[in-house]
Amino acid sequence: MLKKYEGDGQTLGELAMAICTDDSIKDRDFTLAMAAADAAAKAAPSGHAPSLRLQAEVRYHAGKFAEAKELQYEAWMAAESGDKAEYKRVLDNYAKLAAKGAKAGS
Repeated sequence: MLKKYEGDGQTLGELAMAICTDDSIKDRDFTLAMAAADAAAKAAPSGHAPSLRLQAEVRYHAGKFAEAKELQYEAWMAAESGDKAEYKRVLDNYAKLAAKGAKAGS
């Protein structure tokens, strides 16, 4: 499926989010979701804030909070000024979760 929709960032992004959030999916394949999000980002211009945000959100759903925080930071830096506050709010949330995970794993 990733190969078939290579270059179609919207479809790949929708696939990634469906895997992460669709209630009808019981066994979530986060590896596939991350691959779809990464392929969607590859189809977008470099530094495309919404694509970076997508990658971050998929990693958040996969429990990879430190990775989500890093990608959301990049998204926040690349976001348009009118979107910065929302990107920052999400970044702060991921940062808190990453810090809790680091403490729990220590």
